[in-house]
Amino acid sequence: MKLFVRNINFETTPADLQVFMSSRGYGPTEVKILTSPDNGKSRGFGFVTFANAASYEAALRELAGVEFMGRDLLVEPAHDKARGQQRRPDRDRSEGPRRSRFGSEDV
Repeated sequence: MKLFVRNINFETTPADLQVFMSSRGYGPTEVKILTSPDNGKSRGFGFVTFANAASYEAALRELAGVEFMGRDLLVEPAHDKARGQQRRPDRDRSEGPRRSRFGSEDV
């Protein structure tokens, strides 16, 4: 059972979130905060896995809007992506420069 957690403070580490969840009695088995491949910084969301349905459902019910490290958490059930599915395909840079939303060219 896995939760998708959004609005995580950008300074939060997986260990911080693990301790927070454990201190509330949820006992997560895994905590993952996603980072940018470009700079390694937090993207402000992640996933928390629970060993049993009772902990998962309690966390889902009780954590929505709870303040953690200065931000109100948003939680929802995580949905597994199909194996090999990507959110967006990598852009083929041989296609030439693309325009940004401000009209300047990508270098």
